[in-house]
Amino acid sequence: MSDLDQALTRLRTHSERLHMLSDRLRAIRAQESSPDGEIEIVVDGEGTPIELRLRATVSRMSPKEFERVLVATAERAARRAFGEHGQLIAEFNGTAPELVDSDDESAESTAARNDRVAAERRA
Repeated sequence: MSDLDQALTRLRTHSERLHMLSDRLRAIRAQESSPDGEIEIVVDGEGTPIELRLRATVSRMSPKEFERVLVATAERAARRAFGEHGQLIAEFNGTAPELVDSDDESAESTAARNDRVAAERRA
């Protein structure tokens, strides 16, 4: 197999893995409930709320209390989603086949940058 054929094979493999990663990232869902269970929220992998369930008892909460509990619950769900997102990225980076020579500085700095971004999202 020629060098070009090998490069094209690596590129196809990497492309397939990127599609799989993209599908897994889109499938992320994180659910959290308030401590009393009055509020439940589901967010996607970007932390965007996609589902909100409220028990009738939230009507007894003051507007400020409702806001505080809702935001705190949404933040916990988003942190969980970001953690899963970061883990998927880290797994991908840890097993990604090299598209360039291993001594290529740009490949090394890109991997380091991706690891840093994944770690920041988990924090």
